[in-house]
Amino acid sequence: MATSRSPSSSSAPFINVCNKELSIEDFYDIYEKIEQLSASWKQIAISLRLKINTINKIEVDCRGNSVTCLQKVLEHWLRKDYDYERYGIPCWRRVCVAVKEGGGDPALADEIAREHPLPAMPPAGSTSSKDICDPLWYENTSTPLHEAAWRGLKDEVQWLLNKFGYSTYHRGLHGWTPLHSASYGGHIEILQLLIHQYGIDPNEGDDNSVSSIHMASYKGHLSIVQYLVDTCDVPPDQPDNSNNTAFLYSAMGGHSDLVEFFIERSCNISQINFNSTSLSLLACLSGELALVHKLESLNLFSPDDITMSGAGILHYTCYSMNNKSVELFKYLLNRYQLSIDVKDKNNRTPLHYASWYASSSVVEYIVSIQGNEALLVNDNDGWSCLHYTCHAGIQIPAGIVCSKLMAQSDASVIEIINNTRIKTNIDFIKRNERVKMFSSLLKKASTYPNFNINATTNDGMSLLHLTSWGGSTLLVKALEEYNINCTLDNDGMSPVHYAACSGSTSVLSYIISQYNLNANDTDTNGRTPLVYSCWSGSINSVKYLINNHNSDPNITSKYGMTCLHHSCCHGHIGITQYLIEVQHCDINKTDNEGRTLVHHAALSGNFDLVEYLITEQGFSPTAVTKNGLTALHYASLSLNLPLVKELITTYQLDPHQADSNGKLPIHYAAESGDILLLELYVKDYKCSLSLTDKDRWNIFHYSSFKGHLHFIKHVTSHHSHSISLLHSIDKKGHMPLHSARQNEHTQLVKFLIEDMKCETKENDDCMLL
Repeated sequence: MATSRSPSSSSAPFINVCNKELSIEDFYDIYEKIEQLSASWKQIAISLRLKINTINKIEVDCRGNSVTCLQKVLEHWLRKDYDYERYGIPCWRRVCVAVKEGGGDPALADEIAREHPLPAMPPAGSTSSKDICDPLWYENTSTPLHEAAWRGLKDEVQWLLNKFGYSTYHRGLHGWTPLHSASYGGHIEILQLLIHQYGIDPNEGDDNSVSSIHMASYKGHLSIVQYLVDTCDVPPDQPDNSNNTAFLYSAMGGHSDLVEFFIERSCNISQINFNSTSLSLLACLSGELALVHKLESLNLFSPDDITMSGAGILHYTCYSMNNKSVELFKYLLNRYQLSIDVKDKNNRTPLHYASWYASSSVVEYIVSIQGNEALLVNDNDGWSCLHYTCHAGIQIPAGIVCSKLMAQSDASVIEIINNTRIKTNIDFIKRNERVKMFSSLLKKASTYPNFNINATTNDGMSLLHLTSWGGSTLLVKALEEYNINCTLDNDGMSPVHYAACSGSTSVLSYIISQYNLNANDTDTNGRTPLVYSCWSGSINSVKYLINNHNSDPNITSKYGMTCLHHSCCHGHIGITQYLIEVQHCDINKTDNEGRTLVHHAALSGNFDLVEYLITEQGFSPTAVTKNGLTALHYASLSLNLPLVKELITTYQLDPHQADSNGKLPIHYAAESGDILLLELYVKDYKCSLSLTDKDRWNIFHYSSFKGHLHFIKHVTSHHSHSISLLHSIDKKGHMPLHSARQNEHTQLVKFLIEDMKCETKENDDCMLL
């Protein structure tokens, strides 16, 4: 494929954008991104250097219809109907220039630039190349130093450090350090340089306590892991805030040699993470049959392991992004004589999971056995495989890195701890695979008499809602031939609200125009699509709704929350700055619970956003809500240890201050399942494990309510004097066991009864599972 030889000087700002030649086959990918700029089609045509005669002919032929004109402009350009030898071949670099200069949208140009970077050149002597679809792309390119460390550019790393100093580029995106990037990239020389010459602590974690050994383990860099453990004395069993150790990360990455290394070092083979996910389940998630065989040979593979949600080894194999996972699925099915229709607590089968993760080979295999009618079987929430296939999104109550590595690779936005939404680096190859798979499954399902294109989930979500949420116009267009109805869900949300959730301006503008919908309708909670754009983290969609549809950024929901509150509670500093500094939104308004922007930002766990609000906008770090909560209470739910430390040491918040119900920060830490934060409160601030709130709930009541088996196991094994607290009762006479039963945390109930000998009280009306 050719590359652009002589880009014009105007393309210089996009010198790092892919310059490989585009063809007419790339038409839809380009149009999907820039169709919102159709009103500026003529300026874009000029920027793309089409001939004046061509532009005039397009205007006449299309009768001035801007959408059609833009389509024709792209068609002429991709067919090289201009002086391409002089101005350069069609490429994404020139698209960025046209969007910025002709379309007048530099933010969209930057977004396209990030999605289509110049393929990384491996350093001298290296055969590795960087995957532009890598889930941690944003972390590893957040500063020049991080990117140089990730790519293995030792000379550039040294130059940047000598020129600007380490502090300039120390903290990248959510606390990611250059040491993380070097470990992730597998560059031991840079790792050694950063540790020994520049004194960087090899134990330093990011905002969620993910450290270099975790990332080296996930990527399979055995030499780095050995160096960190043997030379730097990094404890191999140290967990992050999601309770994943390096051992579990190595299994997640599918690396047999590293798993064997950790076993030889007597690491905890029984470690489970935040979701009670075990070594065996994470090995299945990797999709690597060789790793499963290794665990079997060591008698460490447990085919009966399940998570809090009841997902087992077949379900986790369907999570895998590995193209070889179908072979592992077949092996497990036959080796352990499992039911292909095995269900989790929500009645979801492996077919539901495989559809959700667009694992087309696994879906094809299961359907070949069960038949096409299996595509229409619903789970307890009324979701069929068709609903799951068009839903590229997930909620994982964990830290950022862990969530990104476990989520679908083509998800635009995912939810992490506290339902905070974060943007991801989209795998567009996987997204195209999902579109093709969805179209194929629709055709198969439509042949059955009970097929209903307008079937909704129990929450009233239709396929149109979910495709709008998916972030791909092509996914939405797959429904058009079936004449699907445009409806509201049970919360009064239209497809426009869902498109706004996706953060895709292309999908948003398409849904509004295609279905003739109002961009400013409110749902039953009083939220407009603009609110959901603020959730998504897409500043482009926020600007689009405000500038093109006069959406009001000051609108207040029935909970008293404005767009600013929503952008803060999801940790989106760019949108927050835009709403404050450009739209001049009221920063002093509190919601119905008396929460300020700082409270919401602390809940999101975004360290930089909290700091921005306090230092640049003058917010009080000690403000108290109507229920007596400070920012420290909210931060204690966020899995962000550095943020908690900063609030206590710099802003003097009191770790012993209770809210109006007597609930302490240590109780909030227990509710989040954060072991590292619990230890901080106990060891550094002498917080007592036995303290209760006004309802006499202690740390075990809160952790049992959420099902945090890993947390309770840790406390009972490291603080044995606290075991008696498991038998304490609250004001209603209930032990922590009651909360675990009530919320159907089966594994925790079993542990409390069989291992901790918790007994059922006569006045405990919760039935055993």
